[in-house]
Amino acid sequence: MLRSAGLRFLIVGFLGLIMFIPLELVSAIVSERDDYSLQTIREVSREWGGAQLISGPQLVIPVQELVTEERRRTKFDQATGEALRDDKGELVYEIFQEDVLKTRDPIYVYP
Repeated sequence: MLRSAGLRFLIVGFLGLIMFIPLELVSAIVSERDDYSLQTIREVSREWGGAQLISGPQLVIPVQELVTEERRRTKFDQATGEALRDDKGELVYEIFQEDVLKTRDPIYVYP
């Protein structure tokens, strides 16, 4: 029965066709995962990556400013260490001036 070449050829062709089905399923899964990977890369790039600015050197000048601020602190009795209170029972504050070094955003200069 298996001696004819035509029958052998048909059996081999049928087996090849049957083995092609799982190969096509695996290929579809790989293609789907590749599409999902590209979609994820596009989404992350859209959310986190913006337009890129390519420029030459820049000069960054830090800006600091000395500012005098008025502050207040509670006065304490030097003998007892307790906070001083006025006739109404409210705390007594001492107003003083303090120099504070404030840093602002730097200045960018492009030559």
